[in-house]
Amino acid sequence: MTETKDKIAAKKQRLETLILELHELTDSLPAHSVKPSQLLRMEALEDQIEQLKHELQALKNTPE
Repeated sequence: MTETKDKIAAKKQRLETLILELHELTDSLPAHSVKPSQLLRMEALEDQIEQLKHELQALKNTPE
């Protein structure tokens, strides 16, 4: 039970970090001139965020 809670807490922290990183990246970019490498980084962060959300949901649905 504690192990699952620890995993959930760690994934939540990682999720918060990735969301903050994504917001900082998007806030720092001019809307009219996003470079392909910046767009790829944004997409990678979005993919990691979605993956973590799915992992968190799976952990929450795991019987203890």
